[in-house]
Amino acid sequence: MLTARGMLTQRKELITVSALKPFVEAYTSRRFAVHHVQHIKALYPEAFSWQHIRTPSTRLPGTLELQLLLRFDCKAASMAGSGGGAASPGSRRRSDAVERSAFAARVLEYWERTQREAAAEAEADGGSGSGGG
Repeated sequence: MLTARGMLTQRKELITVSALKPFVEAYTSRRFAVHHVQHIKALYPEAFSWQHIRTPSTRLPGTLELQLLLRFDCKAASMAGSGGGAASPGSRRRSDAVERSAFAARVLEYWERTQREAAAEAEADGGSGSGGG
């Protein structure tokens, strides 16, 4: 998502879920949907903010469609550079690396917590299963 964000920002395009979708799907070879963005937001709430916006429809000219706009400027802007100038490509890469490692740490923490909870639940249920295998 961060790579796609950089490309869309360079093109001066809005970062919407529908704009990110082809990039993420091509990169991961998996389907990308709004619920994936919701999972990321749940694990790392300060990574971005979001809002629904109306944009011109690409399918029905002359109409508007609802899009989910993602704003990464909350923390990335303060980490990316100093003052009011544009962030250099090097500082943007460092910012992206910090964002990736923070998100990876959150995912690992969530996974470990769910594993501990599942083990505690299995133990509370008697723990006298058939063992392994």
